[in-house]
Amino acid sequence: MAGDDEELIHYRTVLTRDKLRVQTVLRASSYLKDELDNHKRFPTWLDSVFGSLHHEVNRPWVFKVLCDFHRRGARLMTTNYDELLEHYSGLQRVRRLISDDVRKYERCFLNGVFHIHGSFQDPEEVVLDSIGYYQVKTSDNVQNLLKTFLAHNTILFVGCGSGLEDPHFSALLEWAGSREETIPNHHYLLARESDNLRYNQLITLRYGSDYDDLVPYLTRLLEDPPSALAVDISGV
Repeated sequence: MAGDDEELIHYRTVLTRDKLRVQTVLRASSYLKDELDNHKRFPTWLDSVFGSLHHEVNRPWVFKVLCDFHRRGARLMTTNYDELLEHYSGLQRVRRLISDDVRKYERCFLNGVFHIHGSFQDPEEVVLDSIGYYQVKTSDNVQNLLKTFLAHNTILFVGCGSGLEDPHFSALLEWAGSREETIPNHHYLLARESDNLRYNQLITLRYGSDYDDLVPYLTRLLEDPPSALAVDISGV
């Protein structure tokens, strides 16, 4: 129908603009989700986009160094729908809607990759619209898990960038900031030297001028954390 085509063209045009607001992206995502659901194509679309994504990876060493962090005791969490971390680590995915698994993961009784926004294999858990964000926000299990980690662990955000502006994480960071005096650990955001990213609740670590500098920096951070942090902290 002409009206449907006009709306599709509108959102395609909007998404080509620079410096998009998070609310604009969410409206476009909600439109996409509604259309896919109406045509009963959402699971098929997820699988077509993310199911074979590992064949397109041209920097596998990024995932390998993250696996090295895990072997040293780090916990892996992601907002991505793909399962690239599982592909390279051999770990299982931890599903948001399986309450027992969430609690076991929080208590270190279950080893895996926690998918905050769902996996392509679990369409009912994928967060792509306001309803999905509401479900995460009102999930006691997920909120307790994330707040526990923010309160008692050091979090290193890798590859997040402006994604931290989404409603869920912005609210969590505000919560962490409000308790800053009682939280003993700082949390860190990795960014390139040219990235204009500033979050008051996070310490920005500049890993280099190019994406290829990320793995050497992570390797150095893994081998000598105090030295790496002391030298490369910026944007405080």
